[in-house]
Amino acid sequence: MSSIPPRDPDSLRPGERIAGRMLLIGHYVMARGDDCYWFTRAGPAQRVYSIARHVDEFVVMGPTRALEPGEKLTEVAGNVSCAPLPPCWWHLILWPYSLLRMIGECRRADVVRIRIQEYMYLPATLAAWLTRRPMYFYIGASPVSSALTSPRLSWAAPLKRVRAIVDQWLVRMVIRGRVVICSDRRLAEELRPYAARSFGFRMSNVLQPDDFVDPETINCDWQDPVTVLVVATLNPGKGIQDLMRAMAALRAEGHQLALRLAGDGGYRPALESLAAELGMTDAVTFLGFVGREQLHEEYANADIFCLPSHSEGSPKVIPEAMAAGLPTVSTDVGNVTNIIEDGVTGLVCQPKDVEGLTAALRRLLEDRQFALSVARAGRESMEGTGLDADSREFMGVVAKHLGLKVVSDQAEA
Repeated sequence: MSSIPPRDPDSLRPGERIAGRMLLIGHYVMARGDDCYWFTRAGPAQRVYSIARHVDEFVVMGPTRALEPGEKLTEVAGNVSCAPLPPCWWHLILWPYSLLRMIGECRRADVVRIRIQEYMYLPATLAAWLTRRPMYFYIGASPVSSALTSPRLSWAAPLKRVRAIVDQWLVRMVIRGRVVICSDRRLAEELRPYAARSFGFRMSNVLQPDDFVDPETINCDWQDPVTVLVVATLNPGKGIQDLMRAMAALRAEGHQLALRLAGDGGYRPALESLAAELGMTDAVTFLGFVGREQLHEEYANADIFCLPSHSEGSPKVIPEAMAAGLPTVSTDVGNVTNIIEDGVTGLVCQPKDVEGLTAALRRLLEDRQFALSVARAGRESMEGTGLDADSREFMGVVAKHLGLKVVSDQAEA
């Protein structure tokens, strides 16, 4: 049983790459070292390096900011370089400078990849257009859902709705006549009437060989309390408050449950207060920032994985949990249904639906044979996935539709 879709026939073959220099303009976090720059988040860095393996030279352009506690530096790969821009908040004042920097980098590029996030994509699009460089756009989540669930302007819901409308209009105008790559097939369909070509791919993110457990070791004969694991930044958009209410309802029915939260954020005090209000203080553990080695231990010791988000792009933690053999529950947002086949490789409910989330968890708790089936099918569905295959697929599509030259290492040898 597998839900892996077939690869696009235009996918690059192993050893093939796009000839020339690719410029990525997007919101990738960087920090200054002695004489170079590093990516500070492992997930984005690994995605960038995977793409970079399939192009001669790769330049990442983005704003800088200071490191936060717990963040670790990831050194750039050999053919990757960084072009820093001022911190985000300075763009309102220094946008002419940023535009000139973008124009300069675009002139040296053979193709420009623009990540639609914040408003950096507007000057980036202008820079690529002025220099007549071929460009394509990457978008991981609907601008409407991103604007509505953003913690910014959380005190002014009407302003967030206005922002969502403006964001949607801007994105549709900017991508008109362009190639768009989405990590969500439904979003690709939504944007197809506006873009020249819109492609949606299942992104399996940053799975590594040691993320996969032996399917024969998967066991759902759980001991009480059953441990539910969440790996997420603690903010309202992750829906952890919904999960707490669902677990409180199940505990009232007699189920013994414990919640472990791996991640940190400004919403933690509110979640601690909610746990106390629901009488779950003893059942909720806040782990804070968790490194890769400890995260592997958390996956190994958990019974169920849940990501009840209100909005997502392509969450890497879901493939990680499924590869680790955990029955997984999430919400129908972003790329989730491209990863989870509801009722087969996991369970999917609607965002903000506490009753639906409660029902999904109850089904796993009360039907252990079903939970085992879901866990094993989820693990099997991750077989053969990984960053390299994903990157070769959409880089091949980009090369074909932008008319870029593809070369082969084997041919050069």
